[in-house]
Amino acid sequence: MTFFQRLSLATLLLISITCSVAAADKRPVVLFDEAHGEKFLPLQEGSLALTELGKIFTSQGFTIRSAKEPLTPALLADVDAVVISGPFAPFAPEEIDALFSFVEKGGRLTIMLHVAPINSRLLARFDVVHSNGVIREETQAQIDGEALNFHVSRLDHEPIFTGIDHFAVYGCWALATEGKFARIVASSGDKSWIDLNKDRIYSAQDARQAFGIIALGEVGNGNFVIFGDDAIFQNRFLTGANRQLAENLVQRLKR
Repeated sequence: MTFFQRLSLATLLLISITCSVAAADKRPVVLFDEAHGEKFLPLQEGSLALTELGKIFTSQGFTIRSAKEPLTPALLADVDAVVISGPFAPFAPEEIDALFSFVEKGGRLTIMLHVAPINSRLLARFDVVHSNGVIREETQAQIDGEALNFHVSRLDHEPIFTGIDHFAVYGCWALATEGKFARIVASSGDKSWIDLNKDRIYSAQDARQAFGIIALGEVGNGNFVIFGDDAIFQNRFLTGANRQLAENLVQRLKR
């Protein structure tokens, strides 16, 4: 092999390596927030962790990062999607602005609620409000006779529900929309109720109606999805329809 042949081979090899590195660098990045007291995470083990959800992200080509510091425009600059699952501490106004701007510029955001009142201001920025209590469902939809755990089967025709006709929640806050950004795409039954007077018995003082479970919306070039429950995608419950819902969610965050 001549010198020039060896040089050409080395050049081709370098180009191949460079292209491979560039392709790897183009993997979409999902950022899991860990700066607001979240207890259920994708890079830990346990029945309530999000390990299996994390595996779905990686299987669909995502690189997973975690944020243990406040969310800023600089931190979100090279991120494609943000997941906020079960925060126990509120977001500062500057963080809410950063998240809104992130979505407006084309980012994807998903929020899953554990303690809804903590996140009132964050949800309000995306035109979503929550109830003052969790939903209790009528008997036929309950899981193992528990009114707080139930199947949700009132689903709109949205890609996020491809391949499923129901999913399960385990302590879900009701969602409603106000303004132009969001819409409800999954709801509880007409006779579900919220125990407003905290006596655990339905009475005339309680709210009874169909309540929102999932809100979808678009802001600028990006979009968001808000779940009234954060247990949906925990390892213990990530089976059957819930797993398919997770697969569909990851696809939504990838686009």
